Amino acid sequence: MNRAERDAIAMKSDLTTYENKRDLISDLDPGPRYPEQALMPERKVAQLRNAKYNLERIRSSAITKKRNEARFTTGRLHAHYKLEQLKTDVAEIRDKELLESQEKVN
Repeated sequence: MNRAERDAIAMKSDLTTYENKRDLISDLDPGPRYPEQALMPERKVAQLRNAKYNLERIRSSAITKKRNEARFTTGRLHAHYKLEQLKTDVAEIRDKELLESQEKVN
């Protein structure tokens, strides 16, 4: 009688047999030994999920930052253009008023 048969008989009569976990499983045709488990631990799954979320968050914040900088630059350029336009308009109005006042005097 080999060890497997002896254990099978013991399992039928002894109820505590399932509590004993063997360290060594002898097999004629052993299965492959993989470096990682088939299913990742929940902690590692959570880390990967959080890493993907963080990468997306960093990417979207970089895009938002670029958009805000472009908006700021465009706004500043537009404000500068409007200020220059106001200066030229005021100068034209002053010139017209000066001409009108000179025509009235003459």
